[in-house]
Amino acid sequence: MELGLYSNIFECSLNSFNLSIVSCNRKLYPELADLRKKIFEKGIKVEIYACENKIYGYGEDLSKLYVYDFHDINIDLLEIPQLTRRIIFNSLIKYLRKIGMDVIIKKSEIRAYDKSKKHTLVEKSLYLIKGFIIKVTYFYDYDLQRVSFVIIVDTHVIISDNNGKHLNFHEIKTNFGNSVIYRIKKIQNEYLPNNKINLEISKLKLNDEIIPFVKEISSFEGIMGIKISISNKPIHITLGG
Repeated sequence: MELGLYSNIFECSLNSFNLSIVSCNRKLYPELADLRKKIFEKGIKVEIYACENKIYGYGEDLSKLYVYDFHDINIDLLEIPQLTRRIIFNSLIKYLRKIGMDVIIKKSEIRAYDKSKKHTLVEKSLYLIKGFIIKVTYFYDYDLQRVSFVIIVDTHVIISDNNGKHLNFHEIKTNFGNSVIYRIKKIQNEYLPNNKINLEISKLKLNDEIIPFVKEISSFEGIMGIKISISNKPIHITLGG
């Protein structure tokens, strides 16, 4: 990479911003959870998302939403960035699961882990699993004169016991002692071989973990056949004076 400062933010692009989906008036379903429950119980393979005065439906079984007063529409995804962000979000979840990662959804973020690559902290008792936190967002790009979409990626770990229970640092220290806490930090490269604090930890995580992961997910087919591409070069930060 060129010299300079780099973020953990990566540009995300779609091969087309024109999409045929379905929608209905938001007033028909004041409680979106009730509609989601009906759709789930019927086994209909769609996602629904409410934005302003409309509810949008997208996915495999669009025609099955007609009975719920949805109708066909053509949209420009650049004009409804909140919906586009959600489509990218759902598409990422689907693709991460397809490539074998365990996915946990926490409100507006995705947590993805590869449980086949776990570190043993205490034999047959405690394990560390590395993963990533992914967020999808958008901003107005004044150079392009349009909305641009990005993903923000950070590293994350879970510590679990033999029963799959996740433990926090207080529980680990109480049950296993400070030596395990130190080992966790060593695995995450927070300490150098000479046991000094690694002041380059952010750069190391970006180059050795985040960028290789982004390369793995840099191109895939999303919901509704949309082709999604993610740049494996992080956004360069320019400091003005």
